[in-house]
Amino acid sequence: MTVVEIAVQEDLDELVEMDAKIFKEKRISPWLLRILLRYGKVYVMKKEDEIIGSAYCITEWENEKKPEKNVYLLRFFIKEEERHKGHGTFLIGEILKYLKQEKFLRVKTAVDPRNIPAIQILCNHYGFNGLKFLPNEEGKGEHRLYLDLSLDRMTFRRGKEKRFYIKTGKTDVISAGRMIANPEAPAEITKLIKGHYICRGAIRLRGKDYLYFTRDATYI
Repeated sequence: MTVVEIAVQEDLDELVEMDAKIFKEKRISPWLLRILLRYGKVYVMKKEDEIIGSAYCITEWENEKKPEKNVYLLRFFIKEEERHKGHGTFLIGEILKYLKQEKFLRVKTAVDPRNIPAIQILCNHYGFNGLKFLPNEEGKGEHRLYLDLSLDRMTFRRGKEKRFYIKTGKTDVISAGRMIANPEAPAEITKLIKGHYICRGAIRLRGKDYLYFTRDATYI
C-alpha cells in the first residue's frame, strides 16, 4: 500500500540520503532539511513503510495589502527505480488535497523547463500555469519556469482512487493564441512570457517534447 504522510524526525537520515543521491551538488544539507522538518512541511510517500518519494513545502509571508495563505513547493522527487508508475502524480495530488484542507489559497513553485515529467504532472494534470521565466535562477544556465496554481479552482471526487479534476470555468483564449517552445531554448520561452503567453504544460510532437503556451485574456 502506498500512502503520503507528513515526515517526522525519524525519517531524516533516509531523506538526506535520497536527496543527496537524486540532486547531487544541489542537495539540501542535513541541517537545512532538519529545519524544514521542524518549521516547514515535508511530505513523504511510503510504499510498504519504505520512503519512495518526498516533497518540501514552505509558507509564504502574508502581504498586508492582500492577505492570503500561500505555499511554495520547494522540490519534489521520486526514487529512480519507482518512477514512471504514477507515484509522482499521486504524491502531488495528495499534497494539494492536504493544502486545500488547511485553507491555503495558492501553490507556487519553479521547475527546470527541461524537466518534462514534472511539468506534465504539475501543468498537464493539475492545472499549474507557467507565468514567469527566471533566467539563471539557480546558477549560470540553470533557468526556471515559475508555476502557479489557485487551489480554489480545484475539486476532487472519490472513487477507487482519489483523483483531482481542474475546475477552470470559462476561459477566454484569444484566437490563434497558441504557441509552442523548445524547453531548451530560454530565449523562445522568455519571448513568449513577455508576450503575455502562459505555459499550460508539455506536448509531444514528432517525437520531441515542447512547452505549450496559450494567450489567456482572463487569467490573473
